[in-house]
Amino acid sequence: GGPMNLGGPMNLGGPMNLGGPMNLGGLMNLGGPMNLGGPMTLGGPMNLGGPMNLGGPMNLGGPMNLGGLMNLGGPMNLGGPMTLGGPMNLGGPMNLGGPMNLGGPMNLGGPINQGRPINIGGPINPGGQINLGGPINLGGPMNLCGPMNLGGPMNLGGSMNLGGPMNIGGSMNLGGPMNLGGPMNLGGPMNLSGPMNLGGPMNLGRPM
Repeated sequence: GGPMNLGGPMNLGGPMNLGGPMNLGGLMNLGGPMNLGGPMTLGGPMNLGGPMNLGGPMNLGGPMNLGGLMNLGGPMNLGGPMTLGGPMNLGGPMNLGGPMNLGGPMNLGGPINQGRPINIGGPINPGGQINLGGPINLGGPMNLCGPMNLGGPMNLGGSMNLGGPMNIGGSMNLGGPMNLGGPMNLGGPMNLSGPMNLGGPMNLGRPM
């Protein structure tokens, strides 16, 4: 029911249920699901075979590998790459230092700040803006309330609905229709198979 403070690594074959916060200085290997009511601070990498339910924020210094879904009530700060087999539901913003590979859909209440590429197999629904230094590869549709700033190319298999402006440094490949409420600035070429509805001006550095 209370907090857990551990200086070294943790290896656990079964599930973990903890009502309070968790502070771990080393790596964590957990075979089953994890249910944690408070915040989690982990200095090393995390390997988790089952789903993860976390009520508070998560701060992780190393990479994260998770076989199932992830439900996180607060913000997430991750220093290394993230590989997640199932869907992700996150109530706050996400700050990620390494690349992200996600097998299922992603639902995010706040913005995404990410310096590396992001690969998502399902749809993405972020509540805030996206700031991404690398490319984004997305198998499903994308719905975004705020602006999008992307340094690399964008490859999207489904439709895109964006409420704010869009700034992309590289090329854009979009399989479905595009609806954009604000202006669009695109540094590279654009390939769009469906219709495009744009509320503001469009500035394109290459042919469309």
